[in-house]
Amino acid sequence: MIEEALQHFRSVCRREFQFLIDEFGFASAPLPKGKYVNRFQFRLSNEAITLVVEGISYGMDAMVSLEDKHGRSVGVGCLVPGWEPFAKRKKKKKKNILNQDQQIARSAVLLKDHGTDILNGDLERFNKIGDRINHIMQRFKEQRATNQ
Repeated sequence: MIEEALQHFRSVCRREFQFLIDEFGFASAPLPKGKYVNRFQFRLSNEAITLVVEGISYGMDAMVSLEDKHGRSVGVGCLVPGWEPFAKRKKKKKKNILNQDQQIARSAVLLKDHGTDILNGDLERFNKIGDRINHIMQRFKEQRATNQ
């Protein structure tokens, strides 16, 4: 059962992110080494940047990010112009929730539409987004520390 699910997950990822192989010279990349590695991962790399797709929540959700060779990670959703991490959003209706396959497909579209500069090796925007995320996380940690 798990092997079937893993094969399905990887098949969906390969189908949706095939454009990285065809258009940007990406190739399959190995899973990271470690004691606790999520087997439900799909990785493609072009040496400068690695796409990481992780199946999470027992097949209900997917996390899709780009990772540089230093281990810095940026979620694909952060590439969309106007991305705001704490923007007030309307609560999603239960019936409109995307399943894991749909989330992967949506992330592939976002990456194709908003990430070509990064996929072509220009990491300036990737680094700016990463710096912004680090700054936000640092402020969050400081705020939590003062609230305790």
